[in-house]
Amino acid sequence: MRIAVRRHRLAFTLIAFVRSAFSLIELVLMVRIILDFLRASADALFVSAIHRLTDPLLFPFIGTFPPYELQDGFVIQTHAVLALVVYAFVGYLIVQGISALSAHETLWRRNKIQ
Repeated sequence: MRIAVRRHRLAFTLIAFVRSAFSLIELVLMVRIILDFLRASADALFVSAIHRLTDPLLFPFIGTFPPYELQDGFVIQTHAVLALVVYAFVGYLIVQGISALSAHETLWRRNKIQ
C-alpha cells in the first residue's frame, strides 16, 4: 500500500509540473499572438521581452504557413497559432503517458525471488 501511495504522489507531482510548464508556454504564446494581432510596437520593453522569450519556442514552426492578413492591417501569425496547438497537444500526450505509466502495476512491483 505504501508503494502505491508513493507512486501516486510522484505521478501527481510530475503531472502538476508538466501542466504548469506547458500552461506557461501556452500563455506566453497567446500573449505574443495577441500582441502581434494588435500590432504592438516592437520598441516597447514588454513586447520585446515577450518576443525574445517566445522566439526559441516558435523557431521550429517559422515558415510553415504564411501570415493571415485581415482588413485594416491586422495580422494573424499562423505559425504561432500552430505552435500553440502543437505545444498543447504535446503537453496532453506527456500527461497521458505519465498517467498510464503510474497506473501500470508491473512497472512498480519489486522483483520477487521465487
